[in-house]
Amino acid sequence: MTGYQEVLTDPSYAGQMVCMTYPLQGNYGVRDPDAESARPWARALVVRWACPVPSHHSSEASLDEYLRRWRVPAIADTASYRSGRTMWARTWLRQPTK
Repeated sequence: MTGYQEVLTDPSYAGQMVCMTYPLQGNYGVRDPDAESARPWARALVVRWACPVPSHHSSEASLDEYLRRWRVPAIADTASYRSGRTMWARTWLRQPTK
């Protein structure tokens, strides 16, 4: 699973804030047939750059339009790679406390 639409609509991400580390998101838009489920499950989305106008010929909406339709908050223009690495290092690498 690599695409932003697939990640947002995957039930395994229910209630989680998703931080995409690849800098460009939204360049191919969204299509309902490409979704993993009928609605997005992610609680929020963090990206470096959200493409405002998708370039794929079969796109049905932009990423921004899709997130607004489902009321999923998002933040762009962040250092998402650095943020993702920091979050990963501070949570998943933490040793269990005794």
